[in-house]
Amino acid sequence: MSQPVYVKCNLCHRDETRPLIKVDGFSWVSCQHCGLIYLDPRPKPAKELNPAIVEPGADYYIRKGYSRDKQNYYKKYLKKFEGYRKTNRLLEIGCASGGFLYAARDCGWQVKGIEYFEPTARYGRDHHNLDIITGSLLEIELPKEHFDLVIMNMVIEHLEDPVGTLFKINRLLRPKGVVYIHTPNYDSLTLKLFPAYPKFFPKGHFYFFTVRTLKKALKKTGFQIVWKKTRGFEFPKEKGGVPFLKRQSLRLLTDLVSPVVNILGKGDRVRVLAEKGIVS
Repeated sequence: MSQPVYVKCNLCHRDETRPLIKVDGFSWVSCQHCGLIYLDPRPKPAKELNPAIVEPGADYYIRKGYSRDKQNYYKKYLKKFEGYRKTNRLLEIGCASGGFLYAARDCGWQVKGIEYFEPTARYGRDHHNLDIITGSLLEIELPKEHFDLVIMNMVIEHLEDPVGTLFKINRLLRPKGVVYIHTPNYDSLTLKLFPAYPKFFPKGHFYFFTVRTLKKALKKTGFQIVWKKTRGFEFPKEKGGVPFLKRQSLRLLTDLVSPVVNILGKGDRVRVLAEKGIVS
């Protein structure tokens, strides 16, 4: 692996941070001006940290999106975007092997995907005849004002330039088109109670957003939020398993806490739908 590099804040381009947390030898900092949380220094290249490439069992990552349960879930979720169909064109960034695209195509969308890693992109192309381009959105030429909907599902936290990516998405969307973003929420109750919870620090994450910093990034890149919500709360799983009674108690406590957590915007993940406006 090449030497790590130090970076400035991607949101405000300042270089004044405070140490936040260190996990598995990686240092996370918070920008003192805008609050964006990011990995600094960061390793390069990014693909060296992608679990779907470097870990055993990569086939699981490639095929899981085509399971019956996943397909049913995707089709149910796609109904949220029906009101935004005009050109009928959908772009997914970081589409992996194309499970979501497959469901969207089955629902009548004209789909295109971008995936950084060739093995996963190739699976969708070869096995399901999906239009998936290998590479980074910032390096790929696509027609302007072309898409109704751009999807980034658990992707923005992996990008080396998330704000630059949002600027380009704005150019690719038709007027009043929308972008959907789903990403971990650093302002979650889970992390406040368990600051180094491993689930939040997998290999390949460069950024953490909160509702506040995601709103700032979207406003800067010319978007207006249509709706936002957070969801999820859990207790860390203990190594070696959890006794049945304790497991049931934790499950009951989680069920009681989760609705309040979500109302307060402290869920583990944040979902945002934002409409294209004018970049100021």
